[in-house]
Amino acid sequence: MLHKWGIYMEKILRGILLGALMPVGVAFAFTIIWSSLQVGATSSFVLIAVVLAVVMAIMVSAIATLVLGVPTYLLFERLRIRSPTAYVAWGAVISVALGVLLVYPTGPANAAQKSLSILVLLVALVSGPAASFVFWKIARPDLRAKNKLKVRP
Repeated sequence: MLHKWGIYMEKILRGILLGALMPVGVAFAFTIIWSSLQVGATSSFVLIAVVLAVVMAIMVSAIATLVLGVPTYLLFERLRIRSPTAYVAWGAVISVALGVLLVYPTGPANAAQKSLSILVLLVALVSGPAASFVFWKIARPDLRAKNKLKVRP
Protein backbone atom coordinates (compact mmCIF):
# COMPACT_ATOMS: atom_id res chain seq x y z
CA MET A 1 0.00 0.00 0.00
CA LEU A 2 2.84 2.37 0.85
CA HIS A 3 4.41 1.72 -2.56
CA LYS A 4 1.17 2.72 -4.33
CA TRP A 5 0.95 5.92 -2.27
CA GLY A 6 4.48 6.80 -3.36
CA ILE A 7 3.48 6.35 -7.01
CA TYR A 8 0.42 8.57 -6.47
CA MET A 9 2.53 11.28 -4.84
CA GLU A 10 5.05 11.08 -7.68
CA LYS A 11 2.25 11.62 -10.21
CA ILE A 12 0.79 14.49 -8.19
CA LEU A 13 4.17 16.21 -7.84
CA ARG A 14 4.94 15.70 -11.54
CA GLY A 15 1.53 17.16 -12.38
CA ILE A 16 2.14 20.17 -10.16
CA LEU A 17 5.57 20.80 -11.69
CA LEU A 18 4.53 20.41 -15.33
CA GLY A 19 1.28 22.28 -14.74
CA ALA A 20 3.24 25.17 -13.26
CA LEU A 21 5.50 25.22 -16.33
CA MET A 22 2.58 25.62 -18.75
CA PRO A 23 2.28 29.40 -18.21
CA VAL A 24 5.99 29.73 -18.99
CA GLY A 25 5.53 28.05 -22.37
CA VAL A 26 2.41 30.07 -23.11
CA ALA A 27 4.15 33.33 -22.15
CA PHE A 28 7.13 32.39 -24.32
CA ALA A 29 5.01 31.67 -27.40
CA PHE A 30 2.63 34.62 -27.02
CA THR A 31 5.46 37.07 -26.33
CA ILE A 32 7.39 36.02 -29.41
CA ILE A 33 4.28 36.62 -31.52
CA TRP A 34 3.39 39.90 -29.75
CA SER A 35 6.89 41.37 -29.83
CA SER A 36 7.39 40.41 -33.48
CA LEU A 37 4.23 42.32 -34.41
CA GLN A 38 5.41 45.55 -32.77
CA VAL A 39 6.38 48.28 -35.21
CA GLY A 40 10.16 48.59 -35.48
CA ALA A 41 10.80 45.51 -33.34
CA THR A 42 14.45 44.49 -33.38
CA SER A 43 15.79 41.10 -32.43
CA SER A 44 17.14 42.49 -29.15
CA PHE A 45 13.67 43.89 -28.32
CA VAL A 46 12.12 40.48 -28.98
CA LEU A 47 14.76 38.75 -26.86
CA ILE A 48 14.33 41.17 -23.93
CA ALA A 49 10.53 40.90 -24.13
CA VAL A 50 10.65 37.11 -24.14
CA VAL A 51 13.12 36.91 -21.24
CA LEU A 52 11.04 39.32 -19.14
CA ALA A 53 7.82 37.45 -19.95
CA VAL A 54 9.33 34.09 -19.04
CA VAL A 55 10.80 35.38 -15.77
CA MET A 56 7.48 36.97 -14.81
CA ALA A 57 5.57 33.81 -15.80
CA ILE A 58 7.89 31.67 -13.65
CA MET A 59 7.34 33.89 -10.61
CA VAL A 60 3.57 34.25 -11.01
CA SER A 61 3.10 30.59 -11.88
CA ALA A 62 5.13 29.33 -8.92
CA ILE A 63 3.28 31.55 -6.47
CA ALA A 64 -0.13 30.78 -7.98
CA THR A 65 0.57 27.05 -7.93
CA LEU A 66 1.67 27.02 -4.30
CA VAL A 67 -0.87 29.51 -2.95
CA LEU A 68 -3.91 28.63 -5.07
CA GLY A 69 -3.31 25.41 -7.00
CA VAL A 70 -2.21 23.04 -4.25
CA PRO A 71 -4.94 24.12 -1.78
CA THR A 72 -7.51 23.81 -4.58
CA TYR A 73 -6.33 20.28 -5.32
CA LEU A 74 -6.61 19.36 -1.62
CA LEU A 75 -10.09 20.90 -1.47
CA PHE A 76 -11.19 19.07 -4.62
CA GLU A 77 -9.91 15.79 -3.16
CA ARG A 78 -11.79 16.42 0.07
CA LEU A 79 -15.01 17.23 -1.82
CA ARG A 80 -14.38 14.35 -4.26
CA ILE A 81 -14.41 16.65 -7.28
CA ARG A 82 -12.43 14.79 -9.93
CA SER A 83 -13.72 15.83 -13.35
CA PRO A 84 -11.40 17.51 -15.84
CA THR A 85 -14.09 20.12 -16.50
CA ALA A 86 -14.04 21.25 -12.87
CA TYR A 87 -10.24 21.50 -12.86
CA VAL A 88 -10.15 23.47 -16.14
CA ALA A 89 -13.01 25.76 -15.08
CA TRP A 90 -11.36 26.53 -11.75
CA GLY A 91 -8.05 27.12 -13.54
CA ALA A 92 -9.85 29.64 -15.76
CA VAL A 93 -11.34 31.42 -12.74
CA ILE A 94 -7.95 31.65 -11.05
CA SER A 95 -6.23 32.86 -14.22
CA VAL A 96 -8.86 35.53 -14.93
CA ALA A 97 -8.52 36.82 -11.37
CA LEU A 98 -4.71 36.88 -11.59
CA GLY A 99 -4.81 38.50 -15.04
CA VAL A 100 -7.07 41.27 -13.79
CA LEU A 101 -4.91 41.77 -10.69
CA LEU A 102 -1.78 42.04 -12.83
CA VAL A 103 -3.28 44.48 -15.36
CA TYR A 104 -5.84 46.54 -13.44
CA PRO A 105 -3.65 48.36 -10.89
CA THR A 106 -1.56 50.08 -13.54
CA GLY A 107 -4.30 50.75 -16.07
CA PRO A 108 -3.25 51.24 -19.68
CA ALA A 109 -2.10 54.78 -20.38
CA ASN A 110 -1.11 54.56 -24.04
CA ALA A 111 -1.36 52.22 -27.01
CA ALA A 112 1.80 50.26 -26.11
CA GLN A 113 0.58 49.65 -22.57
CA LYS A 114 -2.85 48.61 -23.86
CA SER A 115 -1.16 46.13 -26.18
CA LEU A 116 0.95 44.76 -23.32
CA SER A 117 -2.11 44.53 -21.06
CA ILE A 118 -3.91 42.49 -23.70
CA LEU A 119 -0.88 40.21 -23.96
CA VAL A 120 -0.83 39.66 -20.17
CA LEU A 121 -4.57 38.90 -20.13
CA LEU A 122 -4.27 36.47 -23.04
CA VAL A 123 -1.39 34.64 -21.38
CA ALA A 124 -3.36 34.47 -18.14
CA LEU A 125 -6.55 33.27 -19.83
CA VAL A 126 -4.77 30.44 -21.65
CA SER A 127 -2.33 29.48 -18.89
CA GLY A 128 -4.74 28.69 -16.07
CA PRO A 129 -6.94 26.19 -17.89
CA ALA A 130 -3.91 24.67 -19.65
CA ALA A 131 -2.01 24.23 -16.38
CA SER A 132 -5.07 22.75 -14.67
CA PHE A 133 -5.66 20.29 -17.49
CA VAL A 134 -2.01 19.23 -17.59
CA PHE A 135 -2.11 18.64 -13.83
CA TRP A 136 -5.34 16.65 -14.10
CA LYS A 137 -4.05 14.60 -17.05
CA ILE A 138 -0.85 13.62 -15.20
CA ALA A 139 -2.20 13.19 -11.65
CA ARG A 140 -5.50 11.58 -12.81
CA PRO A 141 -7.45 11.96 -9.58
CA ASP A 142 -10.41 10.22 -11.23
CA LEU A 143 -8.48 6.99 -11.81
CA ARG A 144 -6.81 7.11 -8.44
CA ALA A 145 -10.23 7.39 -6.80
CA LYS A 146 -11.39 4.29 -8.67
CA ASN A 147 -8.06 2.61 -7.90
CA LYS A 148 -7.48 2.00 -11.61
CA LEU A 149 -4.27 3.97 -11.85
CA LYS A 150 -1.55 1.98 -13.57
CA VAL A 151 1.27 1.35 -11.14
CA ARG A 152 4.71 0.63 -12.56
CA PRO A 153 6.42 -2.45 -11.11
